[in-house]
Amino acid sequence: MRAESRGRWWIYLRERSPLPALAIIALAQSVSACYLLRATIDAVGVALGAAGIVGLLVLMRLMDEVKDYDKDRVAHPDRPLPRGLFTPDEMRRALLVLGCALAVFGALVGALRSPVAGALYVFCVAYSFLMYREFFAPRLLGVNAFVYALTHQVIVVPMYAFAVATISPTHALSSTTLWFALTGLGASFVYEVARKLDPAAHPALRTYLALYGRGAAAAAIVAALGLLAVSAYRIDVEWIVWPVVALMLLVLPLLWLRPGAHRAIEATATLLGFVQMLAPTLRHALRAFA
Repeated sequence: MRAESRGRWWIYLRERSPLPALAIIALAQSVSACYLLRATIDAVGVALGAAGIVGLLVLMRLMDEVKDYDKDRVAHPDRPLPRGLFTPDEMRRALLVLGCALAVFGALVGALRSPVAGALYVFCVAYSFLMYREFFAPRLLGVNAFVYALTHQVIVVPMYAFAVATISPTHALSSTTLWFALTGLGASFVYEVARKLDPAAHPALRTYLALYGRGAAAAAIVAALGLLAVSAYRIDVEWIVWPVVALMLLVLPLLWLRPGAHRAIEATATLLGFVQMLAPTLRHALRAFA
């Protein structure tokens, strides 16, 4: 890769997929996947899980850059693709190359570490491409934005299962792993809705607030919080997660009281996501010091 091209990609990663931030997210998820089932750390398993998750997050961001190009030209012209840092064709080639590289990574994990982990990872890569192609039914998915979001958020479940499988393959499809993954799905969906509540957002962005109003947006968040709360109880981390769930419920009325304070709702959803990801790790640490 030429120096000029490398420079452009570093700019893109810094702006749209900052690797340090993604690594923190991936490590939080992978370490918790470890402590979910065992009392000691598995450094190799955690590293493989985190690396795989970072790769998927970068891939899905690349896909969103291409899919959102027309909207971004109007609503976010300062982003890398609309401002001409890359052409759409360059971005498409890049995501295909990365997708193939991640599939190879999955195959290597399957051969050298765990066939279950490898299969789950390749499934995640394939599912991400189905998301990119809108499951070949864009009009059907476009009927309801909440359904659209759910079909894209559900990839969290096999991603969590992959993180577990790199450490304990026999537990990858267990009920404990499923409940752990559902905590991730609940928190992820809360954040997905909470980050699209700006009343001043450009109409092209079609936020949940603009499409369905405050009541429906709040109801979607409450439903996702319910899933998170029940799932947290099933893996014995409710005493860590529920207080932040309660905080999220307390800030939701800002939708009516102070519509311009949507950032407070998004910030609380961010906090909720980190607490959810770290909950098994926090449980382990607190019990070790008890």
